[in-house]
Amino acid sequence: PPHGQDKDYAGYPTFEDQQAYDYVETAFKNEWQVLTHANGDAAIEQFINAVTKANEKLGKQDRRPVLIHGQTMRQDQVDRLAAQGIFPSLFPMHTFYWGDWHVDSVLGHPRADFISPTQAVRKAGLKFSTHHDAPVALPSSFRVLDAT
Repeated sequence: PPHGQDKDYAGYPTFEDQQAYDYVETAFKNEWQVLTHANGDAAIEQFINAVTKANEKLGKQDRRPVLIHGQTMRQDQVDRLAAQGIFPSLFPMHTFYWGDWHVDSVLGHPRADFISPTQAVRKAGLKFSTHHDAPVALPSSFRVLDAT
């Protein structure tokens, strides 16, 4: 966990699970594309679960929901993205700026070694995009490519 937090600290949700699902279901019913910013594995799990539940209820179609960042995505979640048709837009440049902090303070090895898992996403057969998240990080396509 980050410095100053208890050992069992696991972040905090922005939405309850039902609320997240309701947003996704409403979007799918209205044929709106969903773009969700999620960093922690619990937030990523919540989004995947909401998309899965909405797909089961409304039928899976080419809705192209997008997961933005997906910083601490796990391998099992990569596989589920593929199964649900979720498009990842990853932020691998994050490791250039904050990788050491994630290793030393937040996640440790091996979780920090899997931040923005572009290789795992490719191996799962998914197409993905990358971004630099300006103004959080300065725009630099070469830095993004190097971090990928």
